[in-house]
Amino acid sequence: MLLCAALGTGSCVATSAQNSPVTPDQVRLGSSVLVIHFRGLQESPHGGTVCVALWESTESFMKDEKWFRSAAIQIKDAINPCVFRDLPIGTYSVSAFYDVTDCGRFRRDGLGIPIDPWAISNGGPVWMPPSWGASKFEMGEGTIEIELDFTHRGGRTP
Repeated sequence: MLLCAALGTGSCVATSAQNSPVTPDQVRLGSSVLVIHFRGLQESPHGGTVCVALWESTESFMKDEKWFRSAAIQIKDAINPCVFRDLPIGTYSVSAFYDVTDCGRFRRDGLGIPIDPWAISNGGPVWMPPSWGASKFEMGEGTIEIELDFTHRGGRTP
């Protein structure tokens, strides 16, 4: 399986995420807020975009453009967390890649090995495609914060 398809974030499409802190008064009863922190991103001389996908089911997980919500964040703004507000309570997974050259897609070399850095919720083995079971987490009412760790992932910056 190609890693681009496995990541399911083959292109960057911005939707309804915000890149700002959340205060307790911004959380409505009966809804959830997901705050995603990025660790280990190193800005490329080319700039680039961090592409984030939020998945809501095993059926749609890692299927291109079947994400529940997505965000495209300029790397200079990735020092702030990515925030998805007004999420229904449920089970989710998050995947992301750093589009180092801002070409609009997840790049791989001739062997299918990632060139762009990537991360998945709950980490997981670097040598295998991400799985729903390993990356899913529960969202209850209120705010949950997670971290996507790019430090141990494949990929490189040009």
